[in-house]
Amino acid sequence: MKKIINKKIIIFSILIIVWMFIIFLFSNMNTMESNSKSKSIVNNVIETTDKITNASEETIKRHHSNEYMERSNLIFRKISHAFVFLVLSILWMFLLTNIWKSKEIKNAFFSLFFCLLYALFDEYHQTFVLGRTGQFTDILIDLSGSFLGVFLFLLFYRRCQVKRNT
Repeated sequence: MKKIINKKIIIFSILIIVWMFIIFLFSNMNTMESNSKSKSIVNNVIETTDKITNASEETIKRHHSNEYMERSNLIFRKISHAFVFLVLSILWMFLLTNIWKSKEIKNAFFSLFFCLLYALFDEYHQTFVLGRTGQFTDILIDLSGSFLGVFLFLLFYRRCQVKRNT
């Protein structure tokens, strides 16, 4: 049993490091590169949605207006911020749950604390990237994603515990 726990700790530790590196790579893109990638994704989603829903010419035209694209891109970027930290907090929860059994509050606190530290580092790091700035609102969005990740983890973890005990 001890070896299984140690393997899980090693695996989740590696996953956390890899995920933090992925976040770092996203943050390390300059403004032009980052905007270009997110706009491309948003454009593909809009085009696919228009095709699936058989959107009218008027709707397609509205969807491809600069204003609509910019607003959609901003929303996508903020959701992406929350999502990457949601995943990071879940990875932290898996790791900490394998270290401290049945210490849900302690695990949640430390998961959120480590995510906050990394969000602060991430925004600070962006101040050194061409055209990027560190924004307090992004830290709040990152933390919101982290809270949601911890909440979802605890919800499913408790359900699994209940099923195991019945």
